[in-house]
Amino acid sequence: MAHDKSIIESFDPYLPKVVQWINQLVKQSSPSAKPLSAFNFPRLPYYYSQNLLDNTKVVLVDQVPLVPLSKIGVTGLGHFENLIITGVTYLDHMFIDKKYQTEEWLYFHELVHVLQWQVLGFEDYLLAYGLGLYNHRDDYTKSFLEAMAYENHDIFRISTIPFNVEKKLKSHIQGHKAYINGLK
Repeated sequence: MAHDKSIIESFDPYLPKVVQWINQLVKQSSPSAKPLSAFNFPRLPYYYSQNLLDNTKVVLVDQVPLVPLSKIGVTGLGHFENLIITGVTYLDHMFIDKKYQTEEWLYFHELVHVLQWQVLGFEDYLLAYGLGLYNHRDDYTKSFLEAMAYENHDIFRISTIPFNVEKKLKSHIQGHKAYINGLK
């Protein structure tokens, strides 16, 4: 826990710049964003509330935008900036690589992140995600927030039995919020 606390503290000076970058990206992208519900995916409504599907925005992009951590001054996470990924979520905005725009599983995965943003809040989400990236530099998919999204999207991909994702995950996310708050 002391190790995680020192990592969290090392992120503090950079949070305002990361917040500013994300807010600017979301604001600039909003005119081209469409509600996720407009994509009419057949299975998502069986897993997520209509309210969440209506209020989550999708921006289709040629290249998925990642926070330029090195330029902001964050050290130890440069590996993340070089990943080629299919989607990323900032707040309630998904940025999806156009080549994957019909892949329902990807939206399922990113909706887990939307829930995480909602429950954790802006700062705690960034701290939790940064801590996960730092502690799992070898494989970011093993970080807590990503592991949660991958585990559930894997279930979605292989099973046809719906479940309420929001209900299932909220207590897990709240537990992680308590852990992050204990580190501050």
